[in-house]
Amino acid sequence: MDPQPQTAYPERLTGSNFRLLELAIPPIEGFLDPSAGNLISCTLTTFPLEACPAYECISYAWDEPLANRGRVETTALINCVETTIAPNLAHAMRQRIAAVYAEPYRNQGGTAWFWIDAVCINQADCEERTIQVSIMHIIYRNSVKVLVWLGPDPDDEVYQVREFFRAILQQYYEMRGKYNYEPECFSRLQHRSLEGTNLPRYEAAIWKATVRFWDRAYFSRSWVLQEIALAKQAEIWCGPTLFTRPELNEISYFYTRSELGKTLIPLRFATSMIDRSYEGNMIGTSPLRFQAMRNLLAGNRSESANSKMFGDRLVG
Repeated sequence: MDPQPQTAYPERLTGSNFRLLELAIPPIEGFLDPSAGNLISCTLTTFPLEACPAYECISYAWDEPLANRGRVETTALINCVETTIAPNLAHAMRQRIAAVYAEPYRNQGGTAWFWIDAVCINQADCEERTIQVSIMHIIYRNSVKVLVWLGPDPDDEVYQVREFFRAILQQYYEMRGKYNYEPECFSRLQHRSLEGTNLPRYEAAIWKATVRFWDRAYFSRSWVLQEIALAKQAEIWCGPTLFTRPELNEISYFYTRSELGKTLIPLRFATSMIDRSYEGNMIGTSPLRFQAMRNLLAGNRSESANSKMFGDRLVG
């Protein structure tokens, strides 16, 4: 008789329990040396929904293209079994290990508890996936924090994007106070020269960087945005840069009201700002998308949230 293959998931979950991931924290020397080739390692433990340690959820898009640049990691040790994971998830897990080194209070026991759908649910077991998706809203609502991972920052530009968003908002607040009439403020921001503002012209590289930021896979996935809405607290990370939920809420509101996403459409297609012939919407940055983002970032943790929110997770 052939031996049974090793599995990281010895038992099937029910609707009243779930697995938590305990992330092993390696010595910092080995972790910081990329040539060491240390695999991400974690163990899974099953808990009742009503009797579990405090944990954090990691929310991410499985298919972020920027995660495929450079050294691509697709394997982790889960319960001592080599398991395939998405490159973007590998980046997220390594980022959290790095955060443990920076936050000593989280490293008292050498490990930290997380819930990650792709790891804590046996993706090869369709019945388990269906059961766990039906309670996913409970898992997110009961977590102490949701860690949103937008993906790595291979071009080292996201910190500048965050600071530019803050400059845009500062300019908006100043102009709104000056003109005391919001449409006049928006008309000046929609003019391609941005005359009368302190902002660079739309041809400047920083505007293109903002387009790349909003075009990340996370912002075009309905279910992951809903994961933020259920969070008691949320931290939003892109590479090593942290965004707060309130500041992304504010910039989403501004994009919605000013229709700035529509104004910037030509930049996504490397066309001139003068060329208005393109009639489509930039993925993830249409006015309706920003309005939805704003509603969710505002932290409306509706009690009506249910498994239907996460139906797309059934198809991965």
